[in-house]
Amino acid sequence: MPNYRFVKDAYYGEGGFAGGGYLVKFDRETENNYHKRQKMAYYINYFKDIVDSLVNPVFKKKPSRNYDGRGKEYIDTFLDNVDNAGTAINNFMKNAALKAKLLGAVFICVDNFPNIPSDMGTAIENRLFPYAYIVEPEFVTDYSVDNFGRLTSLTYQENVQIGENTTITRCVIFNDKTITTTINGQVVSQTEHGLSRIPVVYFPAVSSSGRQTMKPAPPLESSAGVARAIYNFQSFSEEILRKQTFSILTMPSTDRQSIDLGVSNALAYDPSATGGAKPEFIAPPSAPADVLMNERRFLVNELYRMNGLSFVMESSAQASGVSRQWEFERTNQTLASFADQCRQSETALMKIFQAWLHIDCDYNVQYADDFGIVDVASEMAEAQALSDLNLAPGLRIEILKRLLSVYLPDLAPDRYDEIIHEAEEAERDAVISAQPVEPPPASAGD
Repeated sequence: MPNYRFVKDAYYGEGGFAGGGYLVKFDRETENNYHKRQKMAYYINYFKDIVDSLVNPVFKKKPSRNYDGRGKEYIDTFLDNVDNAGTAINNFMKNAALKAKLLGAVFICVDNFPNIPSDMGTAIENRLFPYAYIVEPEFVTDYSVDNFGRLTSLTYQENVQIGENTTITRCVIFNDKTITTTINGQVVSQTEHGLSRIPVVYFPAVSSSGRQTMKPAPPLESSAGVARAIYNFQSFSEEILRKQTFSILTMPSTDRQSIDLGVSNALAYDPSATGGAKPEFIAPPSAPADVLMNERRFLVNELYRMNGLSFVMESSAQASGVSRQWEFERTNQTLASFADQCRQSETALMKIFQAWLHIDCDYNVQYADDFGIVDVASEMAEAQALSDLNLAPGLRIEILKRLLSVYLPDLAPDRYDEIIHEAEEAERDAVISAQPVEPPPASAGD
């Protein structure tokens, strides 16, 4: 069974990562020492860093949204408040994308109020029109698909606390005809939506065709396992550092009992057992700590490599330009594919929203599709080298366009066009001024 709770704990630093429950007890460790180690443990959250790196770039630039037609005012308001709690579409889709990436898939349910005003102005003013919310696969108890793998019904269940000591079990059932809600097994509402399809969008992290499980294993579960291993190795290292870092004073003494020196104790030994006994410090070997630190460092690097982000950990001396470029390309393709999943899910969401209101606007959304990581200094050096080759004017203009996209990616389109136009005029003037001036024709008297 997919371990959704474990993956969420790894991302948010909760559960066994907060209370030490994911720490493995040593074979010869006492319960008392184990509990102390759990209390002292801390979680360095590399996992969240990685998940965010696979989601945030998709939303770095606001997607382009275009729509027009009857009822566009509804869409204007919906995009500003998708869930009836004030969440705008960008934040809503980013939250859905994060959960989809983390859990493998999510479900976006589109519900409506039982009685909506027929007057658009009243409905918009009072926010009485369809709203959307996200259901995580952990709470889905049943579903069905047709022969083409399309979702036809969905049941999810949640425990809701309604008082200090009262918890109810709320269950919602979606199908292509109705939305039914039960509380503690009793039907409390049933609405016929008339959409002829289930008002739920299935948003998977990875595109797949045909029949499939709607509750896939989290694609990052193995990475969360590595994060747990790093958490344990960090705790092992801390245990050694805490108990063995400081040297121990040894001194000859006829009193074989522990000697209290304030902040630590001394180890007494029989002065007649050695020749020339004298007080001195001894220290345990550092090799065990070194092994643990090296293993933890390896696991951190492996965690980034597993997710196509090893270039984050490597210096330019460790990786060649070609290998880094391949790594960039892999990450770019992963992000572009996920951005397309976001686009498809948002488009499907808007189709259901419009179907609820019987409006028809040609809604089109475009997410960024290129996330290549650009080394600005290298690009500029290459551009300078190309310019020194005395290229044709047209090629110099293309180099300028490339530099503008790299160095000024957020330049306004109008300003971009102005700069290119100025450069083209300067190139034409340079070509004209470089042409030899022909002497005027000789007159007949010369």
